[in-house]
Amino acid sequence: MAALDVALLRNNLKKAETSISIRLFLPKITTTNSNQKLPLLVYFHGRGFCIETPCSPTYHDNVSSLISKANLVAVSVDYRKASEHVVPTAHNDSWAALQLVASHVKGEGSESWQNLYADLDRVFMAGDSAGANITRNMALRAMETPLEGIKIVGLALIHLYLSGNEAANSELSYPDVAANAQKLWSLVVCLGNCNNHPLLHSAISDLNLERFPCKRVPMCIAEKDTLRDRGLLYFKILKERG
Repeated sequence: MAALDVALLRNNLKKAETSISIRLFLPKITTTNSNQKLPLLVYFHGRGFCIETPCSPTYHDNVSSLISKANLVAVSVDYRKASEHVVPTAHNDSWAALQLVASHVKGEGSESWQNLYADLDRVFMAGDSAGANITRNMALRAMETPLEGIKIVGLALIHLYLSGNEAANSELSYPDVAANAQKLWSLVVCLGNCNNHPLLHSAISDLNLERFPCKRVPMCIAEKDTLRDRGLLYFKILKERG
């Protein structure tokens, strides 16, 4: 961390009653000007809603590097995971984490770092795979239930996970991988046809995007990702709607 010029990080159990944990990251502060606040990134980790945490080396190092290079504050969310806690638990926990962030809007929240350094008019959300799915759904939820005092100015969707009843072309190219994904979802999703779960289904649920909370949505899609074509479809839909 010293090589990354990261000053501090802190683990906080802010939602003990639901076992939600967040890890806070703060870059090296070079000014004593309390009015100079930094953008805030809320990051949702991936790996199928069932493994990894913000403390895992991959996600700890990734967020540490990002805040150092971009000079921002980060909240990395440790939502509860399947199979003990099936979808939509991860999404509900992530929404609770955003509400916790919003509780600092007047500078009187429970976490001093957010009060002192986080600019809630410049909030970004990002995630990879399952975390990108959460990011997308948090933006949709914010359309219906705005987070008072928070201005979401951008999302980053990395290898977005979406499903659907009919296999996409990229899934047909990797049938064994697609079949294993279906087995995984039987552990992750609580009831019914997991492919048709509204939180996981392809972009048809996003057709009404007039109140989408931001205009900047960079996406990363891997060439050999089994779900590549679903990510491309979502990109096209967002682009068509501005």
